[in-house]
Amino acid sequence: MTWKRRTGAKLLAAALAGSVVLTGAGEVHENRAYAAYTAVVDPSKSLNTWEGWGTSLAWWANRIGGESEAVRNMYADKLFSLDGDGLGLNIVRYNIGGGENPSLTNSMDLRAQMPGYKASATAAYDWTQDANQRNVLNDAISRINPSEFVAEAFSNSPPYWMNYNQSVAGGNNGAENLKADMYDDFADYLTTVVQHFRDTWGIHFHTLSAFNEPSAGYWIYPKNQEGNRVLPANQEKMISELYNSLASKGLNVGISGPEETSLDVTRDTVNSYSQATMDKLAQINTHAYAGSDRAGVFAAAEGKRLWNSETSDGEGSGFNMARGIVKDIKQMNISAYSYWQVVEKSVGDTNWGMLITDLNNKAGGDLSQYSTNKKYYAMAQFSRFIRPGYDMIDIRDDNSVAAYDSTGNKLVIVTVNDFGNSNDVTYDLSKFTNVTGTVTGYRTSRSGTQNLQPITGISLSNKSFTQTNPANSISTYVISGVSGFETTPENPDPSKQTLLTDSFDDGDAQGWTSASGSWSVANGSYLQSGNAASEAVSTTGDSAWTNYDVSADVKPQSAASFAATGVIGRYQDNNNYYYLRLHAGDNQLQLYKKASGMFTLLGSVPQAVSLNTAYSLKLSMIGSTIKGYLNDVEKISVTDTAVSAGKIGLRSYNQTAAIDNVLVSGVPVEIIVDNNDPGFEATGWTASTSDYGFYGSNYLHDGSANANPTMSATWRPSITEPGTYKIFMRYPSSNNRAAAAPLEIKYSGLLDNSKTINQTNLGGTWVEIGTYVFTSNPADNYIKISASANGYTVADAVKFIKQ
Repeated sequence: MTWKRRTGAKLLAAALAGSVVLTGAGEVHENRAYAAYTAVVDPSKSLNTWEGWGTSLAWWANRIGGESEAVRNMYADKLFSLDGDGLGLNIVRYNIGGGENPSLTNSMDLRAQMPGYKASATAAYDWTQDANQRNVLNDAISRINPSEFVAEAFSNSPPYWMNYNQSVAGGNNGAENLKADMYDDFADYLTTVVQHFRDTWGIHFHTLSAFNEPSAGYWIYPKNQEGNRVLPANQEKMISELYNSLASKGLNVGISGPEETSLDVTRDTVNSYSQATMDKLAQINTHAYAGSDRAGVFAAAEGKRLWNSETSDGEGSGFNMARGIVKDIKQMNISAYSYWQVVEKSVGDTNWGMLITDLNNKAGGDLSQYSTNKKYYAMAQFSRFIRPGYDMIDIRDDNSVAAYDSTGNKLVIVTVNDFGNSNDVTYDLSKFTNVTGTVTGYRTSRSGTQNLQPITGISLSNKSFTQTNPANSISTYVISGVSGFETTPENPDPSKQTLLTDSFDDGDAQGWTSASGSWSVANGSYLQSGNAASEAVSTTGDSAWTNYDVSADVKPQSAASFAATGVIGRYQDNNNYYYLRLHAGDNQLQLYKKASGMFTLLGSVPQAVSLNTAYSLKLSMIGSTIKGYLNDVEKISVTDTAVSAGKIGLRSYNQTAAIDNVLVSGVPVEIIVDNNDPGFEATGWTASTSDYGFYGSNYLHDGSANANPTMSATWRPSITEPGTYKIFMRYPSSNNRAAAAPLEIKYSGLLDNSKTINQTNLGGTWVEIGTYVFTSNPADNYIKISASANGYTVADAVKFIKQ
């Protein structure tokens, strides 16, 4: 199924819930642990743009960074360079330490004793602190392509004097430790460090996180590392303070979080956040030490950038890690993956790191000595080949991920076979227009000597190649000369936009909800195989859809007195919808409505129905005009207002049938209110054309970088069709614009004043504000922007699109 327009991640995930999930992150199929199968690569199904691979510098950089330049270079070459067999990591997570209370006995491991930048509440910032971690950060920067370098700052604990128990090593009895009056102070501490890095050392952090596994109950003093418990309600408070502090310093740094230890806890935490908090987050970060609901995390993220910002395990081969990466990409749609400690000691049979050395042994340890384990090469199978900027695309195989480099016309496939038998996999690239190059391969085995070993003898034929992936192996295939692919065809009516398509060629019914009957996918069609004297209904789509056409190729396969099959529109529930069907028993095309559980025949025409013959049915619903088409010819047209909006579906009664090529095309209702249009109100604003990106003939600004509470601008749409509308705002942007201009949205007589708009970026585009239900009463609906203290505030245009 292809969705041409997102309807909201939570709605999408709910509609697609089940044992097999299409999360928007790609298709999840049954794990294939058998001898032979075909993996189809589909470049038309783009997941996201890959940001890269990374590591946290805490704590290993705290030790390695104090070594000689020669020793530091050894580690930096292995981790951040692409020369030799380096991993090519490009994301660096820098830990802003809190620094332990010097009057307490330090309970933390040697490696985890991170310096802070202030020795006490009254001390000046000491920028000579944490030189070791900064050394490694600079070593990384010197090896990473500037266009690929990404830095994130994070904190494990506030400085000790901000905490109730005056320690950074956990709260007493695991309680929340940050003092109630210190949230703004902690935000100021973090943003001051970030500002100094930018202004003095020229290092820009893309994102900043104030937490590390904040809901966990194991931050109990005395802990062997910095840690601080912050439950979701106070996380929201901290995010708000951090947002305000960044804005006050003019820092173009996004906020990330919540860094929960478990996928399931991340899901629950993010779902608990208010919309105001979600609007302040640029990125959702999750750890993956526990939990399994990746689809739930994706849904909770509501379309925001999503990272697995920290994970690790003690399984030294890296195969647990590799399987996790595949799941994270396919089920959670992450755009980056960061491993916790790439350098770490081994304990018995566990190997948490990739380069193994004892970071805690100060007396007898020699940090110039390390060993490389299999996990290092398992990571290299991904990180050396799937690079930042590549497009993650769908591959119909639970064991593989695929990435496409459109600049270099290169396709990368990584397949993890962590089963006990080999698999013969045919990689089908036929959905690409051109496949003219060659295939090179590399493989790492769970045991033995294969570490990024080249694979020889791979040949392309008819846009495919077949390889035997041995048991317990990770294989990477790089295919050159790959370009072009067909996109989902747009509806030929230019006034309509494609809302949904499903040809069932992907072999599954992702997104369809079967309420009754026996539905399955086979041979590229959706089959209803039950022929009992009862209805079979399956639905999909968006309950907010109003004016649209739904078409499908319907092939009746059995005959009985009341046998009928057709398409459903504006499905609200099983008691309310429109239904266009072929009635094989009566040889008729019939249009019904079902309202409050009662069927009413709206119209019918004679139509001979032959079994195993495909008929193209189209149900069109535009306002109160309901039409039925057969093979693109209008047959029935009526006026009815019983059902105004709803999903689409398929229905059969007492008949087996095959359905294919489902297409939903909608007619958008669009209203634009410009600053020169009726419906716009503002007093005292200044007209300008100085900056690029405005809509219409000009735009307005408030004339000052300071807030004036008496100045506001209001857009009032003329709503003739009440319903659900998505709102967008347009403005020219620049660095002196308001970073958080307050908005007030009135809808259906209700007020939402939780939103702000950042006018420093995205100028000249339609920036989405949210989705609201509007009435036809002008007094009930408006969008207002108020002058902000964070820069010049602009009033230009607002667009409303009916959903």
